[in-house]
Amino acid sequence: MRVAARYIVSFCILVGSLAAGIVYLLLSSPGPVRWENHAYVWQMRWNDEVSAAIDRASPLLDGFMLLYGEVDYDGRESHFSRAYPASKAGGKPVTMVLRVNARFSRALASDAGGAAREYLAALATSCLESTNTQMPGPGMQIDYDCPTGALQDYAILIRAIRERFPQTVLSVTALPDWLDSGDFAGIVSNVDYFVLQVHSLERPTTFDAPYNLCDAEKARSAVRHAERFGRRFYIALPTYTYRLVFDDSGRFRHIGAERSSELTFAKGRVRDVAADPVKTAELVREWRANPPRNCAGLAWFRLPVDSDRFNLRWPAFEKVVRGEAPKCAVTAEMRRPDSGLYELWLANAGDYRSPKSVACTILWKADAILAYDVIGGYKVQPNQGKDRIALHGPAPREDAQPVLVAWFRVKPECSDSREVVQCGAVSVQ
Repeated sequence: MRVAARYIVSFCILVGSLAAGIVYLLLSSPGPVRWENHAYVWQMRWNDEVSAAIDRASPLLDGFMLLYGEVDYDGRESHFSRAYPASKAGGKPVTMVLRVNARFSRALASDAGGAAREYLAALATSCLESTNTQMPGPGMQIDYDCPTGALQDYAILIRAIRERFPQTVLSVTALPDWLDSGDFAGIVSNVDYFVLQVHSLERPTTFDAPYNLCDAEKARSAVRHAERFGRRFYIALPTYTYRLVFDDSGRFRHIGAERSSELTFAKGRVRDVAADPVKTAELVREWRANPPRNCAGLAWFRLPVDSDRFNLRWPAFEKVVRGEAPKCAVTAEMRRPDSGLYELWLANAGDYRSPKSVACTILWKADAILAYDVIGGYKVQPNQGKDRIALHGPAPREDAQPVLVAWFRVKPECSDSREVVQCGAVSVQ
């Protein structure tokens, strides 16, 4: 009888533990939420193009996250650069975003940490006051790339902002590394939701090193980890491109994106690194079909504008948001502008510029070629055989004019033959 009683007691404890766990999950989780798409608008100054982008995106998106301004710290004092977003955003919910530079962690950790928190709280007040009361919301977000080791100070800051604005929809952006820190729980407990940023780029090392702006497997892992916090969150996915500049010896010099004016005059070897929109669309389809627990949707960084140089163009953006794979359709054309001269031109009639290289095979009669050269960043792949060569290089920009990538000068007696130099297959590697 004692043995039976002991088993009964153990069974009751097990059932009670399971029941408690289920209740905890139900109480700690906000439950199913509607899948949404939001986009960041990151311009410091708005113009007609930005307003047109808002209007175009409004039917596609559920809300906008507008840059209010940026906070920096120079080691002695803090500085604020105000952005000037329009007061309306297509009638959709708006979140005002206060961008805080990582260097601000030194201010929070200093003896003047209290004053630094008060400085940000005052900026948060003006941020909220800048919203139009007729718009849904208001919401406020802190976008602070806080070092993981300084999250305890950040948690104190967020708690102070929460106490000052108890009725405000408050959110933060979060880095995957934070999810392993015990201090992150102190941050998310004082916000309504967080935005998990699964895109980043480590400091470049060499020009030819592999770079990935958004690793799909790492993104999936981070999202699974974020599910455990029982707090509503969005997943931030990239649409932008980074431009890396190296000097002639291969040493890294600059990195920048759309707002980096110094890249216009940067000298050296240039390499662009972008997220692969085809793989991004695959993630969108996967998460929409099986939404991660507590995930409310996606926050796109950032909304395309027609004049953008380092962002997805509209056709690709609209497809990726819907989970459709955009196309990169590069075609080759051999032109003959002069007798004995052949030119290879490439054009992209697709939706986006592939971050991968493009390869094009040239069929030729080698003994008829006097000279040739490749330009525009293209190179010749060796060991293709006597009757052909293969070129590879960057894909042309979509919706742009064809680009010249190679020329061939043939012997006079072969100048009228169309078979001496011909385009072969074109592929995205």
